[in-house]
Amino acid sequence: MAVTGTETTDTSVTITYTQPVTDDPEDVYATWAYLFSTALESAPNPDQIETLIIICNFEDGEKVRVSSDPQTVKKFLDGEIDAWEFLYKLDMEPLTKGPLIWEG
Repeated sequence: MAVTGTETTDTSVTITYTQPVTDDPEDVYATWAYLFSTALESAPNPDQIETLIIICNFEDGEKVRVSSDPQTVKKFLDGEIDAWEFLYKLDMEPLTKGPLIWEG
């Protein structure tokens, strides 16, 4: 994982990073949890943050935007919700159209 950028506004923190496509999905989700917690901890005014955003650039060219509210991240980190509920509450938006399917 390599963080390639961060941006903070009054109400959001965005972290952009590169993700190897060979990583296990559970490792990807763990990375997201780590980045969300880091974003929240590094915000100048964490109480004013409404949205945490990750732009995940996979090495194969695919890109996804993952966002969460800080309360969901805090509940997950505090053990109030499990990993499945955490993932269910994330907003995931593909920013690329996906891999090409070749007819053959």
